[in-house]
Amino acid sequence: MAEDGVKFPSARQPVWMRDQSGLPVFTRPWFLFLQALWIRQGGASSPDTPDVVLQFAQEPVAQDSTPAALERLQGEVAQMREEIAELYKEINSLRQGTLI
Repeated sequence: MAEDGVKFPSARQPVWMRDQSGLPVFTRPWFLFLQALWIRQGGASSPDTPDVVLQFAQEPVAQDSTPAALERLQGEVAQMREEIAELYKEINSLRQGTLI
């Protein structure tokens, strides 16, 4: 198979026709197109969906999992909670029409 890529058959080309015994079969251009897709995808030995999901969905292990990092994160969370509390106060003041 050439490395030119997969060539889509002409829109005028029917996808299937009946053979001598009356069974539906793919026309040659469509058969070659589907065969090229099969080969490009990896054929029967290609990874299936769960394999691909596992390959791309793995998260890297956290490198910063030391006690100091945990304390830093807890400090950031506490600071954010204080900021959110102040924002709630401002929102309630705006609702009541008494901005501090």
